[in-house]
Amino acid sequence: MNVLKLRKLIEGIDTKNPASVSDSLHAEGWTSEEKKAALEAIGRYNEYGRQLSREASLMEIAHSLSEVAKHAQKFLSEELEGRKKTDEGAWFDGVMPERNMKELSKCSEEFKKYAMEAHVLEQRMQALYEQMGTNLNRYFEIKDLQEGVSPAVSKL
Repeated sequence: MNVLKLRKLIEGIDTKNPASVSDSLHAEGWTSEEKKAALEAIGRYNEYGRQLSREASLMEIAHSLSEVAKHAQKFLSEELEGRKKTDEGAWFDGVMPERNMKELSKCSEEFKKYAMEAHVLEQRMQALYEQMGTNLNRYFEIKDLQEGVSPAVSKL
């Protein structure tokens, strides 16, 4: 049964000639504009790497946010302690900020956890990016960003 369903897909494709399979997928050849656009896109490859490596990593941001949360907690606890000494009803005013600071701490820890997961994924993505660059450099000459962005040149 599966063969009958596939018959419609492979009609007109010469399966003995592998080149005809790819030719049938790309029935029209590449125009010079398409080739030029492809070489320009490949030439911008190093720009993508710059975008992949950000100014600040998520781990640094997570650490900074953790410090912000700690400072906020300390600041509010000091302020609330000062109020408790001067006002008898101040204990009630301290309940909500205390809850909010616990939630802030919890959010900070969760952000750290997700930043660590993202960091691992970023490392994997950077490794894949490097592998892609290695493969592209076998067939294309791609200029460094310091040299400016220009279309890639085929080495073939």
